[in-house]
Amino acid sequence: MPDNKKLYHWNIQIAIGLNKKLKIILILFLVYSQVKGQDFVAEKLKSSMIWDAATPLPDTVPLRQSFPVSVGFRKQFILTEIPSSAELHIFADARYLLWINGDYVARGPNRFDPKRLEYDTHIITGFLKKGKNTLAILVQGGLSNYRFIYHKAGLAVLLETKETDGRILSQITSDTTWLSNPSTRFGSPVVMLSGITDRVDEHREKADWLNSEFDDSDWKTTIHIDGRLWGKFVKRMIPLLRETPVKGGQILKIVSNGKVDDTKHQIGDLMSLELSAPTTILIDIGQMVRAWFELDFETESESHLELVPDQSFDGRSAGFLGKCSYKTTSSPGQRTYITTDDYTCRLVYLKIDEGKIKIHGLKIVERRYPFDRIGSFRCNDDFLNQLWDMSMR
Repeated sequence: MPDNKKLYHWNIQIAIGLNKKLKIILILFLVYSQVKGQDFVAEKLKSSMIWDAATPLPDTVPLRQSFPVSVGFRKQFILTEIPSSAELHIFADARYLLWINGDYVARGPNRFDPKRLEYDTHIITGFLKKGKNTLAILVQGGLSNYRFIYHKAGLAVLLETKETDGRILSQITSDTTWLSNPSTRFGSPVVMLSGITDRVDEHREKADWLNSEFDDSDWKTTIHIDGRLWGKFVKRMIPLLRETPVKGGQILKIVSNGKVDDTKHQIGDLMSLELSAPTTILIDIGQMVRAWFELDFETESESHLELVPDQSFDGRSAGFLGKCSYKTTSSPGQRTYITTDDYTCRLVYLKIDEGKIKIHGLKIVERRYPFDRIGSFRCNDDFLNQLWDMSMR
């Protein structure tokens, strides 16, 4: 064979060999890319959607209308040891509040379109304990306004405990062993264009279902919901919002049984204050905030109180944000009430419409994007300076 033919033959063999190797490398790269780009948490959540069997929602509702419901979910599990780390991935349509062992943890999710939704991830190691642990989750579904798109309701949870090297020790997913009940103290919320307000009534439940020791033996097991009712599940695109108690603020006025006390007090002066109906307390937060409220109080008789956020001193926004209502039973003891929504407001009215309560504390917890202020701004325009101070707190 002439030398040029041999050279051509060798080139063909080399090319064929390279092509086989390149094909293998390409296949491995594609498999790696697919696995690396695969969100196993999202897939697990999508296949683990659950709901309450006694609370079906219609497929559709008339335009601009809602079918609001509130359902409590509980799951208990045992830990032989506290793990090095624990992550809880969660999504709910339309929104959730999470408690672990009776302690408030978080709320969410981020605003979403049911065609592409985002799940949250919370580090919950510090909330766990050795022995029995309890997850309690309030889900409010069927909501529709400028923030929510009406859709079927559902909940998905994946709890992972891990070793220090990242190895997974255990996984707990939402399934039909979870318990649910639509008859908790949280009644169907009131849906307004400006937000969601609560109708809480202790008469609806036999005891505090958020407590780890609550007897849930009469709660029903959940049903599985087809995750394909929703679109793609993705990890939350922005950080979890930072929740920070607002400092300062003052009581501007107390009107009780027709008597007006307009002496200025700090919010801390509410501690151990005993109030009888009818009483209204006007509180100035000191600045416009986006916040939820936590009220600690006790009563020895049936009582009815309201939290009413407001935006202006002149009454122009009265009623715009609605009001949160809380009714107690006559069972004595201390309560903690956390509003399920947050409100953009400057003022809040605390009203006692019935009975007598003793206040132990009021927290105003602001929710903001988690940034750290590292710069400063000042100019000769007072309005711009004020705008900077308001937006960059």
